[in-house]
Amino acid sequence: MPPPSTTQGHVAALFNGPRRLSAAQGVPLRAGGEEPLANALNLEENLQILEQRTGLVPLSALTPSSQGANYERYQLVVRAVRLRLSHLGYAVGDPTSDKMNAELLKGLNVFRRDIGLEASGATIEQATWDALQEFVTLEDPLQIDKWYPVGGTARPVLVRAVQLRLTTLGLRPNVPVDPSDTNNLRIQLARFRAVAAELGLIPSSNISERQAMELVLSHDALVDKVAKAAPPVRQALEGLALSEQNLSAARRLLLRLARNELWLNGYPLGDIREPITQQKMLKALDLYWRNNPKRPLTVAAMESATHQVTPELFEDFARQQREEDVSRDDILGFVRANEAELQDYWTSEVDNSDFFLWDGIKRTFKWLKRQVVRLGQSLSTIFEAVGDFVRTLARNVFRSLFRVANEVLGAVSRAATAFVDGIGIFLGGELLPPAPRLNMGCRLNMDCDTVLLIDQEAPLEEARSLLRRLERVTAALGLAGAVLSLVIRLVASAATGVIGWITLIASLVHSAPEIIAKVSALAALG
Repeated sequence: MPPPSTTQGHVAALFNGPRRLSAAQGVPLRAGGEEPLANALNLEENLQILEQRTGLVPLSALTPSSQGANYERYQLVVRAVRLRLSHLGYAVGDPTSDKMNAELLKGLNVFRRDIGLEASGATIEQATWDALQEFVTLEDPLQIDKWYPVGGTARPVLVRAVQLRLTTLGLRPNVPVDPSDTNNLRIQLARFRAVAAELGLIPSSNISERQAMELVLSHDALVDKVAKAAPPVRQALEGLALSEQNLSAARRLLLRLARNELWLNGYPLGDIREPITQQKMLKALDLYWRNNPKRPLTVAAMESATHQVTPELFEDFARQQREEDVSRDDILGFVRANEAELQDYWTSEVDNSDFFLWDGIKRTFKWLKRQVVRLGQSLSTIFEAVGDFVRTLARNVFRSLFRVANEVLGAVSRAATAFVDGIGIFLGGELLPPAPRLNMGCRLNMDCDTVLLIDQEAPLEEARSLLRRLERVTAALGLAGAVLSLVIRLVASAATGVIGWITLIASLVHSAPEIIAKVSALAALG
């Protein structure tokens, strides 16, 4: 076995002592000492601390409050909401702040009213977050009938989203979104229709405003249409270099569309509202093709593929979306084999941007499936071959893990609550019917014996209700205990030697079906 690398030794030294990330970051993790249950119950809080450091919190499943242990996570939600509202042109003050102040609350309530919700307080509801995702992300489908009814008019919030998307496609300058700027929007939509018709993406430029808005906001549909490569598309892509200088509107749209897809796949391309940076685009294409199963076979073909946008690139984009997701076994094996290196990358190399964090999740799993051969290699081997590629690989591994881990931790939290509630009943020593009665009851002894008392005059239905409740409490304790037992085993196996938080999260993801199935059975008990 080769000697441990300097990185491994450095990380091991840090994690064998107090539970911290790298000293430069100074992020303390809460330790539960030698108590396995305490360590398991600290799991969610520790993940929240790590999420805050990396910015990889999977916000879409949260409805947090600003109080208690969830405050740090709530700050991430606030920053995400503020940034998204800012992108849509709502007045929220400093777009990078994580404070829920009066200025943000005012802008948030304007957005809520725009999407048909009542103005409310500082809690970020699921419906609010889902709508923000729908309007800002490039990936999730848009409910066009909801925001632009047939025979009706576009809701102002949809106008904002269209302006933002036209900016990413190079058909609108990168200026603040303004729903009152209807004249310019009409001109920009007309330009989009003309470009789409010129490229053969639509039959003619005479489509309705509603149809045009729907297509503008359908990134996947645009990619698929371009991938079919009608003659006008092939002609526009011919010799399409990576600079926007002197490009026609049609060629700029194709270049921007390719950049947006690469960005969704995790390649670091900066703010996609800005004009394309040629060097970033060149590097992204080089990484994309060099690590692609369909990579060009000759040096000349590789040179062509990385220095221009081609029909083959769009065909490959569309092909990837029809492929399978990566398996949990593949991800877990890769993480376990490269724990120390991934830990180091996590704390020092993975950069964040407000657009990137919550987009491209669906693509992440398919992109990783393509890298399954590389997932069988060591990270150091990959790094020696293509150093820059490691950052995208690590970033996509983290995104895939956190996306599923959030669901798992929610299940663990519900199991812990059920377990504590059930233990409370047990320690209380009795279980009573919903309406306390003198002629029935259940005594729970500390030796686990159960004494059930039902007087012959007790109402039959209430006696049955008490029996059903006893069955539910017993089953709930068993199921919740099984979940916590599994989590304790995972924590214990990851916390020996190097504190393996990356491996632990991967193990949770791997065990997700079992954990979620048990908690679903728990929920079914009522």
